[in-house]
Order: sequence, then C-alpha cells, then structure tokens
Amino acid sequence: MVKSRIRIAASSFRNSLTGKKAMLGTMIGQMSQMGWRTVYFRDGGDGDKTLKELELENYSKSHDAFIYQPLKIIFLSKQATDKPRCYAHEVAHIVLGHDLDSIKQFQNDEEANAFADQLVRPHFGKNQILALAAAVAFGVSLILHIPGLIHPKAGQAAPASHQTGIVDVTENPSDMVVITSSGDKYHRADCVYVQNKTNTQEITKEKAEALKKEPCAVCRP
Repeated sequence: MVKSRIRIAASSFRNSLTGKKAMLGTMIGQMSQMGWRTVYFRDGGDGDKTLKELELENYSKSHDAFIYQPLKIIFLSKQATDKPRCYAHEVAHIVLGHDLDSIKQFQNDEEANAFADQLVRPHFGKNQILALAAAVAFGVSLILHIPGLIHPKAGQAAPASHQTGIVDVTENPSDMVVITSSGDKYHRADCVYVQNKTNTQEITKEKAEALKKEPCAVCRP
C-alpha cells in the first residue's frame, strides 16, 4: 500500500501542473520554475556533449534518467521507452527532498517508484489533493540516498559497481549474490530489495566483498 505522504506529495505536484495531457512537457516546465534544467541525451545533441564535458558518459550508459545536482540538471534519454515515468522518478527524488548521504538507497528507490506511479496516473481523488494541507503541516522528510543521483562530492567517475564482469557459470549458486549499479550492499537473488530491478548484476560473493560491499539487512547472516 502506498504511503499517504507519498500519495499526497505526488497529487500535490500533479495539481501544480498547468496542463494534464502533455504530462512530460508540464513536468519539465514545473521543474524549470523550481530551478532545474532538463537536458536530453542519446540523440547526438548538446546533452551528449554536456555528458562528455562532465565525464558522465559511462555513467549515463546504464541510466535512462538521472540527476546532476551541482548544476541542477535532470538528464533524460531520448531513447527511454517511458519518458514520463522515468522523468517522474527523478522528480520524486527532488520533490521528496531525499538526502544524498543516507545509505537507505533501496527504500528511497521504492519511494520514488511509488511517487512516479501515483504521478502518472490519469486521475487523483479530490480528498488526496485537499490533504496537502496536512502534508505541509507535518512536512515531508525522507532522509534517503538516491540511486542514479550524482553526488557533488563523489567526483565525475561512475560508481565502481558499474564495472562489467564475466561470471563463471561453474560457480556454486550459493556463492552468487546480486548487486545494483549504485548501492553499497549485496543481496541474495530472492531478496525483496532487488526484485523487479533493472540495474542489477550477478557476481560472486567474493567479488562483491572485494568491491567493499556488505550484505543488506535482509540478507545478513
């Protein structure tokens, strides 16, 4: 069940949009008013040049959308299959005020997905919009880390977990774990935190530990 504060925040943001049909365009316009510039990439244009200048080309290969906070840019791939939802996911990180330094990246990603799902819905209930007053009174504070968000202190190199590798098919299945492109934990294949994720990679537990990754709270022995 979607948390009420996420539902309220999403309905509030949608209610602030000037148009309801051109969802992507109105979101981009709203974020522009909030001081965020939207840049397309994977189209051979200025966005690709910007990624090269920022040394983010490798990082962008595994993301259809991500935020570069130092310059307040939302990068969005022209080749993304569902641009409104990809963009809404990044909007969620900004609107919900996620903290860059928190280690709760999986919960953060789930919250952003929930926000995006709510935001791109065709309709919202009247009571949800009116409930914004309660949200403002209590505040929406989610101290979480953002997968896909470039930390201003992290330098320009892509995270080490983006490195690709060949997994030996003879490895014992019990020795295999799953990592994500931005997390600092590793997981069992059936862990709830990696279900339906698209930015995962299966490697040996030994390799995961060599990358300084630790088991998540669910998979910890």
